[in-house]
Amino acid sequence: MFDLQMDPERRQMILGSQIIVAALVAGCLFFLLIVVLIVPGKLGSWQLGPSKLMTLVSLVAAFGVLVARIVVPAAVTAQMLGRLARRGAEGPGWKDLFGVYQATLIVKVALLEGAIFFLLIAHMTERSPWTLALAVALLLMVLMHMPTPSRVDRWIERHSPGGERQQWGQ
Repeated sequence: MFDLQMDPERRQMILGSQIIVAALVAGCLFFLLIVVLIVPGKLGSWQLGPSKLMTLVSLVAAFGVLVARIVVPAAVTAQMLGRLARRGAEGPGWKDLFGVYQATLIVKVALLEGAIFFLLIAHMTERSPWTLALAVALLLMVLMHMPTPSRVDRWIERHSPGGERQQWGQ
């Protein structure tokens, strides 16, 4: 396990990632508040149908994003780790692996952020509780991606050469 108490540079790198995730959450939260508190209209019914086309499209898109959130970051991680593996005999350092972690994190939360905004726009137009509920659930998922020192260290250990899950040389 890496000791972040002793390395202020690592702490700063993790703090940078925390700021990125917090900024994405804040943007979504502010738009959610605008949609719910400022844009007039009552909450609609839970019924779905052809009259709620925007709601249906946004729900399908959001579930597509949930699938993409698994596939796309894994592909980005594999490609970046493969590039690091081809660099040379010496294994990548913590900073190299943190760069992969951060890129993967940004892809994951950006995908969710796009789906949240789409759901909130659909909610603004049709006032479906489905879109509001799913937007809030996805916002909570983004919050669950907040980097912590132990989470980052576990990810780096899993993706290091000789770690639990070897993805090197792909």
